[in-house]
Amino acid sequence: MTKLQKMKIIIKMMCLFFLLACTKDEINTFEGAIPFYKEGISNLRSDILDKKDGVQNSLFTFSSNVYADELSQEVIIRILSDDIDLSVGKDLGFMNIYKERVDIYKSNKDYQAALNESLPLSFTLNKDMLYSIGFDKREDSVSFFIREIEADKNVLKEFKRTYSAQKDPYQLLMWGKPFFAVRRGEVKLLDSWITAPFHNPVLSIFGDSFVEGTMLLINGIDRKYRWSSMLTSVLGKERCLVDGKGGEMMSDEFINRFKIENSWYKTKYVILALGTNNYLDVEKYKKYMLQAISILRNNGQIPVLLTVTPRKDRDYEPVKLINDWIKSMNIKYIDMHEAVTKENDPTQWRDGYLFYDGIHPTPNGYKAMYEQVLKDLPEIFKEDHLSMSYQNS
Repeated sequence: MTKLQKMKIIIKMMCLFFLLACTKDEINTFEGAIPFYKEGISNLRSDILDKKDGVQNSLFTFSSNVYADELSQEVIIRILSDDIDLSVGKDLGFMNIYKERVDIYKSNKDYQAALNESLPLSFTLNKDMLYSIGFDKREDSVSFFIREIEADKNVLKEFKRTYSAQKDPYQLLMWGKPFFAVRRGEVKLLDSWITAPFHNPVLSIFGDSFVEGTMLLINGIDRKYRWSSMLTSVLGKERCLVDGKGGEMMSDEFINRFKIENSWYKTKYVILALGTNNYLDVEKYKKYMLQAISILRNNGQIPVLLTVTPRKDRDYEPVKLINDWIKSMNIKYIDMHEAVTKENDPTQWRDGYLFYDGIHPTPNGYKAMYEQVLKDLPEIFKEDHLSMSYQNS
């Protein structure tokens, strides 16, 4: 069993234990009841919610896992009972909310949800009051919030807890599905959505730990050193959706969520930065990469592939097979392999470019990768693709 498979089992078991702990009664699950809204435009839109005066023992989820670098979730509720126990967030980063306390959970080093801290609220959550609860995740931080609000969303009272990537890196992993759960008590669920802060993005980047910057994150190194972050600093963060998850590979699971997340913006260019975790089955990589390419072409989008790099725990043969296939496809690609390997030995990374794990790039390795993007995809840097803030700087 691979490390990725073990991680998936752990996450699924964690979700199961979470649900079992919710209530002795059977919990009602509404899969896909949480929608995505561009720029946070919310409307009452679910028949499931509209028909319910109050919600008890219920779990509402987004339709798939989401790994966008920058993502927010907000839930609007009216409390209908004297005692409540609510949860909101993602599988590996969420808060449990009680009448006078909040428990915030994060991923531990084994990729299981673990209590980060328990905090008293400066105000009591009272029956018949309106509340806005959720999180705001950014490249370098994540904030959880609880706000007592008026009908016009004017904030009366607020709890907010922010975690930085450098001080609490595992809090930012936040893998899995966005969800909202009523574990005890009753609420009127007025609205619930997720959103991302992008305005007419021109580029999307879907990838694995190289894109997420997992090794930078867990080693307390600023993720601004990722090649994707260097790219977004030029294009403008609002013009580039970055979506990476450690351990991600070309698979049916990825394709299913890719269809959903790609449909949000259908950017002109889409970089598919995957393959490093497919070395044990190159044919599987090809199968699902072709599916992703087909989805993009049918949308009139331009796919961009990345050559893959050597890793010390795998033979070099699959690296060569994947890279030869990419180069034969007559599709735009960025040669990351060329960027980081020795000229006289393509099986070895250049000195100073590889982390101690033998897989992931260091900040110097990432810099070389970004320079390869400049070389192999110059059209993305045309003036009409740059953010106005960059042009005016």
